[in-house]
Amino acid sequence: MILLLPPLLGIDARTQDSLTLALVFAIAAVGLDILSGYGGQFSIGNFAFVGIGAYATAILGTQYGWSTWATLPAAVLAPMVVAGVLGVPMMRIGQLGGAFMTFFLGYLVMLLLGVDWLSPLTNAAAGLAVPPAALGGLDLSYGSSLYYLAWALLAVTALLSARFADSRQGQALRVIKRSPVVASALGIDVSRSKVIAFVFSAGAAGLAGFVYAQLLGYLMPTNFLPAMSLTLLVMTIVGGLGSIAGPIAGAVLMTLLSQVTREAGAGRELYYAAVLIIVLIALPEGGFGLYERLRGLVRRQPDPSSTDPTEYVRVTRTAGLPSPVPREEAPNLLTVDDLQVTFGGVRALDGTSLRIVEGQIHALLGPNGAGKTTILNCISGIQPHEGSIVFDGTPLKGLRPQQIRRLGLTRTFQNPSLVGDLSVLENVQLGCYGDESSSVLLDLLPLPSTLARDARTRDAAKDALAMVGLPESVWGRPATATSLADQKLVDIARAVVSSPRMMLLDEPTAGLQDEDIESVARVLTEVNREAGLTILVIAHHVGFLRDVAHSATALHFGRPIATGTPDAVVEDSRVVDVFLGAAHVS
Repeated sequence: MILLLPPLLGIDARTQDSLTLALVFAIAAVGLDILSGYGGQFSIGNFAFVGIGAYATAILGTQYGWSTWATLPAAVLAPMVVAGVLGVPMMRIGQLGGAFMTFFLGYLVMLLLGVDWLSPLTNAAAGLAVPPAALGGLDLSYGSSLYYLAWALLAVTALLSARFADSRQGQALRVIKRSPVVASALGIDVSRSKVIAFVFSAGAAGLAGFVYAQLLGYLMPTNFLPAMSLTLLVMTIVGGLGSIAGPIAGAVLMTLLSQVTREAGAGRELYYAAVLIIVLIALPEGGFGLYERLRGLVRRQPDPSSTDPTEYVRVTRTAGLPSPVPREEAPNLLTVDDLQVTFGGVRALDGTSLRIVEGQIHALLGPNGAGKTTILNCISGIQPHEGSIVFDGTPLKGLRPQQIRRLGLTRTFQNPSLVGDLSVLENVQLGCYGDESSSVLLDLLPLPSTLARDARTRDAAKDALAMVGLPESVWGRPATATSLADQKLVDIARAVVSSPRMMLLDEPTAGLQDEDIESVARVLTEVNREAGLTILVIAHHVGFLRDVAHSATALHFGRPIATGTPDAVVEDSRVVDVFLGAAHVS
Protein backbone atom coordinates (compact mmCIF):
# COMPACT_ATOMS: atom_id res chain seq x y z
CA MET A 1 0.00 0.00 0.00
CA ILE A 2 2.99 2.31 0.47
CA LEU A 3 3.39 2.35 -3.31
CA LEU A 4 0.09 4.26 -3.58
CA LEU A 5 1.64 7.33 -1.96
CA PRO A 6 4.46 8.62 -4.25
CA PRO A 7 2.28 10.50 -6.79
CA LEU A 8 0.48 12.18 -3.87
CA LEU A 9 3.75 13.53 -2.46
CA GLY A 10 4.45 15.92 -5.32
CA ILE A 11 7.49 14.09 -6.72
CA ASP A 12 8.97 15.29 -9.99
CA ALA A 13 8.06 13.67 -13.32
CA ARG A 14 11.42 11.96 -13.74
CA THR A 15 11.22 10.25 -10.35
CA GLN A 16 7.62 9.24 -11.02
CA ASP A 17 8.62 7.66 -14.33
CA SER A 18 11.40 5.81 -12.50
CA LEU A 19 8.89 4.48 -10.00
CA THR A 20 6.57 3.42 -12.82
CA LEU A 21 9.50 1.56 -14.36
CA ALA A 22 10.11 -0.04 -10.96
CA LEU A 23 6.51 -1.29 -10.96
CA VAL A 24 7.04 -2.74 -14.45
CA PHE A 25 10.02 -4.68 -13.20
CA ALA A 26 8.09 -5.65 -10.06
CA ILE A 27 5.28 -7.24 -12.11
CA ALA A 28 7.80 -9.32 -14.05
CA ALA A 29 9.85 -10.11 -10.91
CA VAL A 30 6.84 -11.44 -8.96
CA GLY A 31 6.08 -13.83 -11.80
CA LEU A 32 9.72 -14.83 -12.12
CA ASP A 33 9.84 -15.62 -8.41
CA ILE A 34 7.19 -18.30 -8.88
CA LEU A 35 9.63 -20.07 -11.22
CA SER A 36 12.93 -19.32 -9.48
CA GLY A 37 12.02 -18.67 -5.83
CA TYR A 38 9.41 -21.39 -5.39
CA GLY A 39 10.43 -23.83 -8.12
CA GLY A 40 14.21 -23.42 -8.00
CA GLN A 41 14.55 -23.04 -11.80
CA PHE A 42 16.49 -19.89 -12.72
CA SER A 43 15.71 -17.99 -15.90
CA ILE A 44 18.21 -15.47 -17.29
CA GLY A 45 15.99 -14.41 -20.17
CA ASN A 46 12.59 -13.51 -18.78
CA PHE A 47 12.78 -9.90 -19.92
CA ALA A 48 12.44 -11.32 -23.44
CA PHE A 49 8.83 -12.08 -22.52
CA VAL A 50 8.40 -8.44 -21.53
CA GLY A 51 9.52 -7.59 -25.08
CA ILE A 52 7.11 -10.09 -26.62
CA GLY A 53 4.22 -8.67 -24.61
CA ALA A 54 5.15 -5.07 -25.42
CA TYR A 55 5.46 -5.74 -29.16
CA ALA A 56 2.24 -7.76 -29.17
CA THR A 57 0.26 -4.78 -27.89
CA ALA A 58 2.05 -2.37 -30.27
CA ILE A 59 1.70 -4.56 -33.38
CA LEU A 60 -1.97 -5.34 -32.81
CA GLY A 61 -2.76 -1.73 -31.97
CA THR A 62 -0.72 -0.06 -34.73
CA GLN A 63 -0.74 -2.59 -37.57
CA TYR A 64 -4.17 -4.14 -37.06
CA GLY A 65 -6.13 -1.35 -35.42
CA TRP A 66 -7.09 -3.18 -32.23
CA SER A 67 -8.13 -1.12 -29.26
CA THR A 68 -5.44 -0.87 -26.61
CA TRP A 69 -7.42 -2.83 -24.04
CA ALA A 70 -8.12 -5.61 -26.56
CA THR A 71 -4.38 -6.04 -26.93
CA LEU A 72 -3.90 -6.60 -23.20
CA PRO A 73 -4.91 -10.32 -23.22
CA ALA A 74 -2.69 -10.83 -26.28
CA ALA A 75 0.25 -9.23 -24.48
CA VAL A 76 -0.17 -11.83 -21.74
CA LEU A 77 -0.99 -14.86 -23.89
CA ALA A 78 1.71 -14.41 -26.57
CA PRO A 79 4.67 -14.91 -24.18
CA MET A 80 2.79 -17.73 -22.42
CA VAL A 81 2.51 -19.61 -25.72
CA VAL A 82 6.21 -19.10 -26.43
CA ALA A 83 7.10 -20.28 -22.92
CA GLY A 84 4.87 -23.34 -23.30
CA VAL A 85 6.61 -24.33 -26.54
CA LEU A 86 10.11 -23.78 -25.14
CA GLY A 87 9.39 -25.07 -21.66
CA VAL A 88 9.09 -28.76 -22.50
CA PRO A 89 12.58 -29.17 -24.02
CA MET A 90 14.03 -26.69 -21.53
CA MET A 91 13.01 -28.76 -18.51
CA ARG A 92 14.60 -31.86 -20.00
CA ILE A 93 18.09 -30.40 -20.07
CA GLY A 94 18.40 -29.68 -16.35
CA GLN A 95 18.58 -26.49 -14.32
CA LEU A 96 21.83 -25.19 -15.76
CA GLY A 97 20.84 -26.04 -19.33
CA GLY A 98 17.46 -24.38 -18.83
CA ALA A 99 19.08 -21.22 -17.48
CA PHE A 100 21.37 -20.99 -20.50
CA MET A 101 18.47 -21.66 -22.85
CA THR A 102 16.57 -18.67 -21.45
CA PHE A 103 19.76 -16.57 -21.69
CA PHE A 104 19.99 -17.21 -25.42
CA LEU A 105 16.24 -16.61 -25.73
CA GLY A 106 16.88 -13.04 -24.62
CA TYR A 107 19.39 -12.55 -27.41
CA LEU A 108 17.17 -14.27 -29.97
CA VAL A 109 14.14 -12.10 -29.23
CA MET A 110 16.16 -8.88 -29.47
CA LEU A 111 17.65 -10.01 -32.81
CA LEU A 112 14.28 -11.05 -34.23
CA LEU A 113 12.75 -7.70 -33.33
CA GLY A 114 15.38 -6.00 -35.51
CA VAL A 115 15.56 -8.28 -38.55
CA ASP A 116 14.31 -6.94 -41.87
CA TRP A 117 12.14 -9.90 -42.79
CA LEU A 118 9.91 -9.17 -39.79
CA SER A 119 9.80 -5.43 -40.50
CA PRO A 120 6.20 -5.55 -41.86
CA LEU A 121 5.22 -6.37 -38.28
CA THR A 122 7.92 -4.88 -36.06
CA ASN A 123 9.24 -2.08 -38.29
CA ALA A 124 12.67 -3.55 -37.44
CA ALA A 125 15.30 -1.10 -36.17
CA ALA A 126 13.10 1.92 -36.99
CA GLY A 127 10.83 1.03 -34.11
CA LEU A 128 7.10 0.99 -33.58
CA ALA A 129 4.69 3.49 -32.05
CA VAL A 130 2.44 2.38 -29.17
CA PRO A 131 -1.21 3.50 -29.20
CA PRO A 132 -1.94 5.18 -25.84
CA ALA A 133 -4.30 3.56 -23.37
CA ALA A 134 -7.32 5.60 -22.32
CA LEU A 135 -10.27 5.03 -20.03
CA GLY A 136 -13.32 7.30 -20.05
CA GLY A 137 -11.39 10.12 -21.65
CA LEU A 138 -8.51 9.78 -19.20
CA ASP A 139 -5.12 9.21 -20.84
CA LEU A 140 -3.36 6.37 -18.99
CA SER A 141 -0.15 6.43 -20.99
CA TYR A 142 1.85 8.83 -18.81
CA GLY A 143 2.20 10.49 -15.42
CA SER A 144 0.20 9.54 -12.36
CA SER A 145 -2.47 7.78 -14.42
CA LEU A 146 0.06 5.34 -15.86
CA TYR A 147 1.64 4.89 -12.44
CA TYR A 148 -1.66 3.83 -10.90
CA LEU A 149 -2.40 1.57 -13.86
CA ALA A 150 0.94 -0.14 -13.23
CA TRP A 151 0.14 -0.32 -9.52
CA ALA A 152 -3.26 -1.95 -10.20
CA LEU A 153 -1.76 -4.54 -12.54
CA LEU A 154 0.97 -5.25 -9.99
CA ALA A 155 -1.70 -5.80 -7.33
CA VAL A 156 -3.50 -8.28 -9.60
CA THR A 157 -0.23 -10.09 -10.35
CA ALA A 158 0.71 -10.22 -6.67
CA LEU A 159 -2.70 -11.62 -5.69
CA LEU A 160 -2.60 -14.29 -8.40
CA SER A 161 1.00 -15.17 -7.52
CA ALA A 162 0.15 -15.45 -3.82
CA ARG A 163 -2.75 -17.73 -4.68
CA PHE A 164 -0.50 -19.78 -6.96
CA ALA A 165 2.21 -20.06 -4.29
CA ASP A 166 -0.27 -21.27 -1.66
CA SER A 167 -2.12 -23.60 -4.01
CA ARG A 168 -1.56 -27.29 -4.56
CA GLN A 169 0.63 -26.44 -7.56
CA GLY A 170 2.71 -23.93 -5.60
CA GLN A 171 3.29 -26.39 -2.78
CA ALA A 172 4.40 -28.96 -5.34
CA LEU A 173 6.98 -26.46 -6.60
CA ARG A 174 8.35 -26.13 -3.07
CA VAL A 175 8.91 -29.88 -2.91
CA ILE A 176 10.56 -29.83 -6.35
CA LYS A 177 12.93 -27.11 -5.19
CA ARG A 178 13.76 -29.16 -2.07
CA SER A 179 14.19 -32.43 -3.94
CA PRO A 180 12.90 -33.37 -7.42
CA VAL A 181 13.38 -37.05 -6.52
CA VAL A 182 11.11 -36.79 -3.48
CA ALA A 183 8.61 -34.78 -5.52
CA SER A 184 8.36 -37.46 -8.18
CA ALA A 185 7.97 -40.15 -5.50
CA LEU A 186 4.98 -38.18 -4.16
CA GLY A 187 3.32 -38.38 -7.58
CA ILE A 188 4.31 -34.90 -8.75
CA ASP A 189 5.15 -34.53 -12.44
CA VAL A 190 8.31 -32.46 -11.99
CA SER A 191 8.72 -31.36 -15.63
CA ARG A 192 5.05 -30.43 -16.02
CA SER A 193 5.07 -28.40 -12.81
CA LYS A 194 8.16 -26.46 -13.89
CA VAL A 195 6.69 -25.77 -17.32
CA ILE A 196 3.52 -24.44 -15.69
CA ALA A 197 5.61 -22.13 -13.49
CA PHE A 198 7.61 -21.01 -16.54
CA VAL A 199 4.42 -20.21 -18.45
CA PHE A 200 3.03 -18.32 -15.46
CA SER A 201 6.20 -16.23 -15.18
CA ALA A 202 6.02 -15.47 -18.91
CA GLY A 203 2.42 -14.31 -18.55
CA ALA A 204 3.39 -11.92 -15.76
CA ALA A 205 6.27 -10.62 -17.89
CA GLY A 206 3.86 -10.06 -20.78
CA LEU A 207 1.61 -8.02 -18.50
CA ALA A 208 4.65 -5.98 -17.51
CA GLY A 209 5.36 -5.54 -21.22
CA PHE A 210 1.96 -3.95 -21.73
CA VAL A 211 2.75 -1.27 -19.12
CA TYR A 212 6.33 -0.90 -20.37
CA ALA A 213 5.05 -0.18 -23.87
CA GLN A 214 2.83 2.59 -22.52
CA LEU A 215 5.72 4.03 -20.52
CA LEU A 216 8.05 4.11 -23.53
CA GLY A 217 5.47 5.20 -26.09
CA TYR A 218 7.76 4.02 -28.89
CA LEU A 219 9.38 0.59 -29.02
CA MET A 220 12.80 -0.32 -30.41
CA PRO A 221 14.76 -3.59 -30.17
CA THR A 222 17.35 -1.90 -27.97
CA ASN A 223 14.68 -1.42 -25.31
CA PHE A 224 14.96 -5.15 -24.59
CA LEU A 225 18.65 -5.82 -24.18
CA PRO A 226 19.54 -9.27 -22.76
CA ALA A 227 21.24 -7.57 -19.82
CA MET A 228 17.81 -6.44 -18.61
CA SER A 229 16.89 -10.09 -17.98
CA LEU A 230 19.87 -10.40 -15.67
CA THR A 231 18.81 -7.19 -13.92
CA LEU A 232 15.33 -8.66 -13.45
CA LEU A 233 16.75 -11.82 -11.88
CA VAL A 234 19.04 -9.79 -9.60
CA MET A 235 16.05 -7.74 -8.42
CA THR A 236 14.26 -10.95 -7.50
CA ILE A 237 17.26 -12.32 -5.61
CA VAL A 238 18.02 -9.07 -3.78
CA GLY A 239 14.40 -8.73 -2.69
CA GLY A 240 14.28 -12.31 -1.48
CA LEU A 241 13.42 -15.51 -3.32
CA GLY A 242 10.33 -17.42 -2.32
CA SER A 243 8.17 -14.46 -1.34
CA ILE A 244 5.74 -12.08 -3.01
CA ALA A 245 6.78 -8.86 -1.24
CA GLY A 246 10.51 -9.52 -1.72
CA PRO A 247 10.67 -9.18 -5.53
CA ILE A 248 8.52 -6.04 -5.37
CA ALA A 249 10.86 -4.45 -2.85
CA GLY A 250 13.88 -5.60 -4.82
CA ALA A 251 12.55 -4.09 -8.05
CA VAL A 252 11.84 -0.73 -6.42
CA LEU A 253 15.18 -0.67 -4.58
CA MET A 254 17.29 -1.64 -7.60
CA THR A 255 15.49 0.74 -9.96
CA LEU A 256 15.97 3.67 -7.61
CA LEU A 257 19.58 2.62 -7.06
CA SER A 258 20.08 2.67 -10.82
CA GLN A 259 18.71 6.20 -10.98
CA VAL A 260 20.93 7.38 -8.12
CA THR A 261 24.08 5.89 -9.65
CA ARG A 262 23.23 7.53 -12.97
CA GLU A 263 24.79 10.70 -11.56
CA ALA A 264 28.14 8.90 -11.33
CA GLY A 265 28.57 9.30 -15.09
CA ALA A 266 31.17 7.03 -16.67
CA GLY A 267 31.72 5.18 -13.40
CA ARG A 268 28.04 4.33 -13.03
CA GLU A 269 28.36 0.63 -13.91
CA LEU A 270 31.25 0.13 -11.48
CA TYR A 271 29.46 1.95 -8.69
CA TYR A 272 26.25 0.05 -9.34
CA ALA A 273 28.07 -3.29 -9.39
CA ALA A 274 29.93 -2.51 -6.15
CA VAL A 275 26.71 -1.69 -4.32
CA LEU A 276 25.07 -4.80 -5.72
CA ILE A 277 27.93 -7.09 -4.61
CA ILE A 278 27.84 -5.62 -1.11
CA VAL A 279 24.10 -6.23 -0.87
CA LEU A 280 24.42 -9.82 -2.09
CA ILE A 281 27.25 -10.58 0.34
CA ALA A 282 25.60 -8.92 3.33
CA LEU A 283 22.12 -10.27 2.58
CA PRO A 284 22.47 -13.64 0.82
CA GLU A 285 18.88 -14.49 1.70
CA GLY A 286 17.62 -11.17 0.28
CA GLY A 287 15.78 -8.35 1.93
CA PHE A 288 12.70 -10.43 2.72
CA GLY A 289 14.91 -13.10 4.31
CA LEU A 290 16.44 -10.44 6.57
CA TYR A 291 12.95 -9.26 7.51
CA GLU A 292 11.92 -12.83 8.39
CA ARG A 293 15.08 -13.30 10.46
CA LEU A 294 14.51 -10.07 12.42
CA ARG A 295 10.87 -10.92 12.95
CA GLY A 296 11.93 -14.31 14.32
CA LEU A 297 14.27 -12.59 16.82
CA VAL A 298 11.61 -10.30 18.23
CA ARG A 299 8.83 -12.88 18.14
CA ARG A 300 8.11 -14.29 21.59
CA GLN A 301 9.58 -17.76 21.85
CA PRO A 302 7.28 -20.48 23.22
CA ASP A 303 7.92 -21.52 26.77
CA PRO A 304 9.32 -25.08 26.70
CA SER A 305 7.56 -25.81 29.98
CA SER A 306 4.21 -25.10 28.31
CA THR A 307 4.46 -28.31 26.28
CA ASP A 308 3.45 -31.34 28.25
CA PRO A 309 5.82 -34.16 27.29
CA THR A 310 3.02 -36.65 27.78
CA GLU A 311 1.15 -34.90 24.96
CA TYR A 312 3.25 -36.88 22.48
CA VAL A 313 1.23 -39.97 23.06
CA ARG A 314 2.41 -42.13 20.18
CA VAL A 315 0.53 -45.24 21.31
CA THR A 316 4.09 -46.13 21.14
CA ARG A 317 5.30 -45.43 24.58
CA THR A 318 3.91 -48.42 26.38
CA ALA A 319 6.21 -51.39 26.73
CA GLY A 320 5.90 -54.64 24.82
CA LEU A 321 5.60 -54.68 21.07
CA PRO A 322 3.18 -57.21 19.60
CA SER A 323 4.95 -60.06 17.88
CA PRO A 324 4.66 -59.99 14.08
CA VAL A 325 2.29 -62.62 12.76
CA PRO A 326 3.54 -64.63 9.76
CA ARG A 327 1.26 -64.42 6.71
CA GLU A 328 2.73 -66.95 4.33
CA GLU A 329 -0.72 -67.84 3.03
CA ALA A 330 -1.15 -64.39 1.44
CA PRO A 331 -0.16 -63.79 -2.21
CA ASN A 332 2.97 -61.92 -3.28
CA LEU A 333 2.22 -58.23 -3.74
CA LEU A 334 5.68 -57.38 -5.09
CA THR A 335 7.95 -59.67 -7.06
CA VAL A 336 11.54 -58.76 -7.96
CA ASP A 337 13.47 -61.04 -10.30
CA ASP A 338 17.11 -60.91 -11.40
CA LEU A 339 17.51 -57.20 -10.61
CA GLN A 340 20.79 -55.77 -11.92
CA VAL A 341 22.22 -52.25 -11.56
CA THR A 342 25.73 -51.15 -12.52
CA PHE A 343 27.46 -47.90 -11.54
CA GLY A 344 30.61 -47.27 -13.57
CA GLY A 345 31.47 -50.94 -13.84
CA VAL A 346 30.58 -51.71 -10.21
CA ARG A 347 27.58 -53.98 -9.75
CA ALA A 348 25.35 -52.45 -7.09
CA LEU A 349 22.75 -55.19 -7.63
CA ASP A 350 23.72 -58.54 -9.10
CA GLY A 351 20.74 -60.77 -9.82
CA THR A 352 18.72 -59.75 -6.77
CA SER A 353 15.31 -61.40 -6.32
CA LEU A 354 12.68 -60.70 -3.66
CA ARG A 355 9.18 -61.84 -2.80
CA ILE A 356 7.12 -59.47 -0.65
CA VAL A 357 3.97 -61.08 0.70
CA GLU A 358 0.87 -58.90 0.83
CA GLY A 359 0.17 -57.62 4.33
CA GLN A 360 3.67 -58.35 5.63
CA ILE A 361 6.48 -56.14 6.86
CA HIS A 362 9.62 -57.31 5.08
CA ALA A 363 13.04 -56.12 6.25
CA LEU A 364 16.18 -55.57 4.20
CA LEU A 365 19.44 -55.98 6.10
CA GLY A 366 22.98 -55.41 4.98
CA PRO A 367 26.10 -53.32 5.46
CA ASN A 368 26.57 -49.96 3.75
CA GLY A 369 26.92 -50.46 0.02
CA ALA A 370 24.99 -53.74 0.00
CA GLY A 371 22.41 -52.29 -2.43
CA LYS A 372 19.44 -51.83 -0.11
CA THR A 373 18.53 -48.26 -1.10
CA THR A 374 19.24 -49.09 -4.74
CA ILE A 375 16.52 -51.73 -4.58
CA LEU A 376 14.03 -49.16 -3.26
CA ASN A 377 15.07 -46.72 -5.96
CA CYS A 378 14.50 -49.35 -8.64
CA ILE A 379 11.08 -50.28 -7.28
CA SER A 380 9.96 -46.64 -7.07
CA GLY A 381 11.14 -45.84 -10.62
CA ILE A 382 14.04 -43.58 -9.69
CA GLN A 383 16.87 -45.90 -10.75
CA PRO A 384 17.09 -47.52 -14.24
CA HIS A 385 17.73 -51.24 -14.02
CA GLU A 386 17.74 -54.61 -15.70
CA GLY A 387 15.45 -57.36 -14.54
CA SER A 388 11.79 -57.59 -13.64
CA ILE A 389 9.73 -55.81 -10.97
CA VAL A 390 6.02 -56.62 -10.80
CA PHE A 391 3.65 -54.90 -8.37
CA ASP A 392 0.21 -56.44 -7.97
CA GLY A 393 0.44 -57.92 -11.44
CA THR A 394 1.70 -54.72 -13.13
CA PRO A 395 5.27 -54.61 -14.50
CA LEU A 396 6.96 -51.45 -13.21
CA LYS A 397 9.85 -51.28 -15.64
CA GLY A 398 9.62 -48.16 -17.82
CA LEU A 399 7.09 -46.42 -15.60
CA ARG A 400 7.89 -42.99 -14.20
CA PRO A 401 7.93 -42.49 -10.40
CA GLN A 402 4.65 -40.56 -10.42
CA GLN A 403 2.97 -43.37 -12.37
CA ILE A 404 4.22 -45.96 -9.88
CA ARG A 405 3.00 -43.76 -7.03
CA ARG A 406 -0.50 -43.75 -8.54
CA LEU A 407 -0.52 -47.55 -8.55
CA GLY A 408 -0.49 -47.40 -4.75
CA LEU A 409 3.21 -47.76 -4.02
CA THR A 410 4.70 -44.99 -1.87
CA ARG A 411 8.00 -44.44 -0.08
CA THR A 412 10.00 -42.38 2.38
CA PHE A 413 13.67 -41.39 2.29
CA GLN A 414 16.46 -41.60 4.83
CA ASN A 415 16.40 -37.78 5.00
CA PRO A 416 12.73 -36.75 5.33
CA SER A 417 13.10 -33.84 2.83
CA LEU A 418 10.23 -31.85 4.30
CA VAL A 419 9.45 -28.36 2.99
CA GLY A 420 10.63 -25.91 5.64
CA ASP A 421 8.23 -23.07 4.90
CA LEU A 422 5.18 -25.35 5.00
CA SER A 423 3.58 -26.58 8.18
CA VAL A 424 3.56 -30.19 9.32
CA LEU A 425 -0.06 -30.51 8.16
CA GLU A 426 0.66 -28.97 4.75
CA ASN A 427 3.63 -31.31 4.23
CA VAL A 428 1.43 -34.32 4.89
CA GLN A 429 -1.25 -33.00 2.53
CA LEU A 430 1.31 -33.19 -0.27
CA GLY A 431 1.09 -36.96 0.02
CA CYS A 432 -2.34 -36.72 -1.61
CA TYR A 433 -0.97 -34.89 -4.65
CA GLY A 434 -0.75 -37.96 -6.88
CA ASP A 435 -4.36 -38.96 -6.18
CA GLU A 436 -6.05 -35.60 -6.76
CA SER A 437 -6.20 -34.34 -10.34
CA SER A 438 -6.91 -30.70 -11.15
CA SER A 439 -5.94 -27.84 -13.44
CA VAL A 440 -3.85 -24.79 -12.64
CA LEU A 441 -6.85 -22.56 -13.34
CA LEU A 442 -8.91 -24.45 -10.75
CA ASP A 443 -6.04 -24.14 -8.28
CA LEU A 444 -5.94 -20.36 -8.76
CA LEU A 445 -9.68 -19.88 -8.33
CA PRO A 446 -11.33 -20.61 -4.97
CA LEU A 447 -14.14 -22.61 -6.60
CA PRO A 448 -16.32 -24.95 -4.53
CA SER A 449 -14.69 -28.00 -6.13
CA THR A 450 -11.22 -26.68 -5.25
CA LEU A 451 -12.21 -25.89 -1.68
CA ALA A 452 -13.85 -29.32 -1.30
CA ARG A 453 -10.70 -31.05 -2.60
CA ASP A 454 -8.50 -29.06 -0.22
CA ALA A 455 -10.81 -29.94 2.67
CA ARG A 456 -10.60 -33.64 1.80
CA THR A 457 -6.80 -33.64 1.70
CA ARG A 458 -6.65 -31.64 4.94
CA ASP A 459 -8.91 -34.14 6.73
CA ALA A 460 -6.88 -37.05 5.36
CA ALA A 461 -3.67 -35.39 6.55
CA LYS A 462 -5.12 -34.94 10.04
CA ASP A 463 -6.09 -38.61 10.16
CA ALA A 464 -2.60 -39.64 9.05
CA LEU A 465 -0.94 -37.46 11.68
CA ALA A 466 -3.21 -38.88 14.34
CA MET A 467 -2.36 -42.38 13.12
CA VAL A 468 1.38 -41.81 13.66
CA GLY A 469 0.71 -40.21 17.06
CA LEU A 470 1.67 -36.57 16.47
CA PRO A 471 -0.50 -34.19 18.55
CA GLU A 472 -2.43 -31.25 17.12
CA SER A 473 -0.08 -28.77 18.79
CA VAL A 474 2.61 -29.83 16.30
CA TRP A 475 0.52 -29.74 13.13
CA GLY A 476 0.75 -26.00 12.59
CA ARG A 477 4.51 -25.70 13.16
CA PRO A 478 7.01 -25.38 10.30
CA ALA A 479 7.97 -28.94 9.49
CA THR A 480 11.71 -28.44 9.84
CA ALA A 481 11.26 -26.75 13.24
CA THR A 482 10.32 -30.10 14.77
CA SER A 483 12.66 -32.77 16.10
CA LEU A 484 14.23 -35.39 13.83
CA ALA A 485 12.01 -38.04 15.38
CA ASP A 486 8.90 -36.01 14.60
CA GLN A 487 10.12 -35.33 11.06
CA LYS A 488 10.48 -39.08 10.52
CA LEU A 489 6.89 -39.57 11.65
CA VAL A 490 5.71 -36.69 9.43
CA ASP A 491 7.44 -38.39 6.50
CA ILE A 492 5.64 -41.65 7.29
CA ALA A 493 2.32 -39.80 7.60
CA ARG A 494 2.94 -38.14 4.22
CA ALA A 495 3.52 -41.58 2.71
CA VAL A 496 0.40 -43.25 4.17
CA VAL A 497 -2.04 -40.33 3.85
CA SER A 498 -3.50 -41.54 0.55
CA SER A 499 -4.03 -45.14 1.71
CA PRO A 500 -1.45 -46.86 -0.53
CA ARG A 501 -1.09 -50.62 -0.98
CA MET A 502 2.60 -50.73 -0.12
CA MET A 503 5.19 -48.48 1.51
CA LEU A 504 8.97 -48.47 1.08
CA LEU A 505 10.89 -47.14 4.10
CA ASP A 506 14.55 -46.16 3.83
CA GLU A 507 16.22 -46.06 7.25
CA PRO A 508 13.26 -44.69 9.26
CA THR A 509 15.28 -45.06 12.50
CA ALA A 510 18.55 -43.46 11.33
CA GLY A 511 19.81 -40.92 13.88
CA LEU A 512 17.08 -41.67 16.46
CA GLN A 513 17.35 -42.47 20.15
CA ASP A 514 16.09 -45.79 21.51
CA GLU A 515 12.79 -44.32 22.71
CA ASP A 516 12.10 -42.78 19.31
CA ILE A 517 13.04 -46.03 17.54
CA GLU A 518 10.43 -47.77 19.69
CA SER A 519 7.91 -45.09 18.64
CA VAL A 520 8.58 -45.71 14.96
CA ALA A 521 8.32 -49.47 15.51
CA ARG A 522 4.90 -49.13 17.11
CA VAL A 523 3.66 -46.82 14.37
CA LEU A 524 4.70 -49.30 11.67
CA THR A 525 3.14 -52.18 13.56
CA GLU A 526 -0.14 -50.27 14.00
CA VAL A 527 -0.24 -49.13 10.37
CA ASN A 528 0.46 -52.64 9.17
CA ARG A 529 -2.11 -54.25 11.44
CA GLU A 530 -4.91 -51.66 11.23
CA ALA A 531 -4.57 -50.57 7.59
CA GLY A 532 -3.19 -53.82 6.18
CA LEU A 533 -0.32 -51.88 4.61
CA THR A 534 2.50 -53.94 3.13
CA ILE A 535 5.90 -52.51 4.10
CA LEU A 536 9.44 -53.02 2.83
CA VAL A 537 11.80 -51.44 5.35
CA ILE A 538 15.57 -50.87 5.53
CA ALA A 539 17.26 -50.43 8.89
CA HIS A 540 20.58 -51.19 10.56
CA HIS A 541 18.98 -51.54 13.98
CA VAL A 542 18.59 -55.31 14.33
CA GLY A 543 16.36 -55.14 17.40
CA PHE A 544 13.97 -52.82 15.55
CA LEU A 545 13.72 -55.16 12.57
CA ARG A 546 13.19 -58.18 14.80
CA ASP A 547 10.32 -56.36 16.53
CA VAL A 548 8.44 -55.20 13.44
CA ALA A 549 9.21 -57.55 10.54
CA HIS A 550 7.45 -60.75 9.53
CA SER A 551 10.25 -61.70 7.11
CA ALA A 552 13.69 -60.47 6.13
CA THR A 553 16.35 -60.62 3.45
CA ALA A 554 20.06 -60.01 4.00
CA LEU A 555 22.13 -58.53 1.15
CA HIS A 556 25.85 -58.59 0.46
CA PHE A 557 27.39 -56.92 -2.60
CA GLY A 558 23.98 -56.69 -4.23
CA ARG A 559 23.05 -60.36 -3.80
CA PRO A 560 20.70 -61.97 -1.25
CA ILE A 561 22.55 -64.31 1.10
CA ALA A 562 19.72 -65.23 3.47
CA THR A 563 15.92 -65.00 3.47
CA GLY A 564 13.42 -66.06 6.13
CA THR A 565 12.12 -64.87 9.46
CA PRO A 566 14.10 -61.98 11.02
CA ASP A 567 15.49 -64.24 13.76
CA ALA A 568 16.57 -66.89 11.28
CA VAL A 569 18.24 -64.34 9.00
CA VAL A 570 20.06 -62.53 11.79
CA GLU A 571 21.35 -65.80 13.25
CA ASP A 572 22.39 -67.23 9.87
CA SER A 573 26.11 -67.95 9.95
CA ARG A 574 26.67 -66.27 6.57
CA VAL A 575 25.02 -63.09 7.81
CA VAL A 576 27.03 -63.13 11.02
CA ASP A 577 30.27 -63.63 9.12
CA VAL A 578 29.56 -60.90 6.59
CA PHE A 579 28.38 -57.92 8.57
CA LEU A 580 26.80 -58.48 11.97
CA GLY A 581 29.50 -60.11 14.05
CA ALA A 582 28.74 -62.68 16.72
CA ALA A 583 28.56 -59.99 19.43
CA HIS A 584 25.47 -58.48 17.83
CA VAL A 585 23.47 -61.68 17.76
CA SER A 586 21.72 -62.45 20.98
